[in-house]
Amino acid sequence: MHNNLPNNERKDINKSHSQNTKEFYQHSTLKYNILSEICSEITCNEILDPTVEKFLTEIGDSFINNIIDTSMQFAKHRNSETLNSNDISYAMCKL
Repeated sequence: MHNNLPNNERKDINKSHSQNTKEFYQHSTLKYNILSEICSEITCNEILDPTVEKFLTEIGDSFINNIIDTSMQFAKHRNSETLNSNDISYAMCKL
């Protein structure tokens, strides 16, 4: 996190970060810049390092994809073509 930087340098980091990561987020399950938004809600003066944000996003994407895949397997096991909340809840308990 870049908490010791002046505001103008933080803005420059954010600007270059947003330009460099837009392509990364096109293939991501998570919304662009969501982790930075969450971080700013928790601590006003903190900015996530772009590498940390990408890493956390990859972990989040992996978790979401695992939940979806496992939920779909449970639905398939029930001989259903419809995913329901019980499938998701069960998948979250198992992962």
